[in-house]
Amino acid sequence: MRIHISNGGHFALARRPTTEWLLLFVHSNGALLDPTLESLLEPSLDRPPNNRDQQSEAEYVGNDAGRDQKGAGDQDATVQVSADGISIVPELLGQEAAGRKQAQHEYLYWELGRQTAVRMGTWKAVRPRAERPWELYDLSRDLSESNDVAAQHPEILAKMKAFAKKAHTPVRAGVFHDRSIHEKDRRAKWGDRAPQQQKRGRANRGKVTKLPRKGLIPNSGYKIARVSSASKSNGRLAQNAIDGDPRTHWHTRFGSDQAKPPHELVIDLSGEHTIRGFRYLARQDAGWNGTVAQCEFYVSSDGKEFGKPVCQTTFQKTKEPQEVKCPPTKGRYVLLRIVSEVNGGPWASAAEVGVVGD
Repeated sequence: MRIHISNGGHFALARRPTTEWLLLFVHSNGALLDPTLESLLEPSLDRPPNNRDQQSEAEYVGNDAGRDQKGAGDQDATVQVSADGISIVPELLGQEAAGRKQAQHEYLYWELGRQTAVRMGTWKAVRPRAERPWELYDLSRDLSESNDVAAQHPEILAKMKAFAKKAHTPVRAGVFHDRSIHEKDRRAKWGDRAPQQQKRGRANRGKVTKLPRKGLIPNSGYKIARVSSASKSNGRLAQNAIDGDPRTHWHTRFGSDQAKPPHELVIDLSGEHTIRGFRYLARQDAGWNGTVAQCEFYVSSDGKEFGKPVCQTTFQKTKEPQEVKCPPTKGRYVLLRIVSEVNGGPWASAAEVGVVGD
């Protein structure tokens, strides 16, 4: 038995001398990947009743959702998730034992990477990339998919392209029903460290600009006293804005639970200083999301009452360090209040923040 699945490959069921049906994987052109199953990580077994013909063969086009639909075909079972799969129990057990005929799909549609494909009976339409034209193959005559017959059968291709348009669903951000579970997984993988791709990712391997240290209060005494938002799931923590490493950066929450501006970051200087200005370094990877535009700076002695801003500015869209001066002000705590982003987005980010003073 051959059961086509939506990623372009399909299953092949072969009968053993016992009562087990052995599930193998084959390419969509029918070629067996590995008859010994040595290369398969997750082979699957189905067991039909003893009265099923041990030499029976059948052809069925479907996807892997059919293997789980209603508990592998138990019509009294409760479906736990939304699925449009068709049970393959009639194909496995036989029409008489199942009490119904095997239902069939009108078509199958799938997207894999940049590829889009549709199966309709023995026809298979493939679009390798969005900018490439559709190809059409008749698998009843061309299992190797070597002869594109799109030009000879425009009416069939048009119908399959219509199926693809109907079936496509735009990508949308998912929502965690309990984000604490996701954060627990992140901590189990990374612990208290930022993810490695954040520190040594491809976008951060090239040359970066450092924040000039001359005139700055040493960042060895900086601590994060408070932050309104941080993207903890991918390690874009507030600490990154004061760690002295331009290859890391702080970023506010984004996605389905993104935080809205204004965003605030409070730095404890670990003692009172005379503050004369501030320096800002935008994220040093290839992105601009969160790069600060309009920003206000406040100084406080207790970290609770900040009063009016000591200065405010609108930073430029650049990867170079930027500085804003303020009247000499004594204090221990510095508040950055970020009002807007250079591209008008709702985020805030910073590779480094420095405080000028003594």
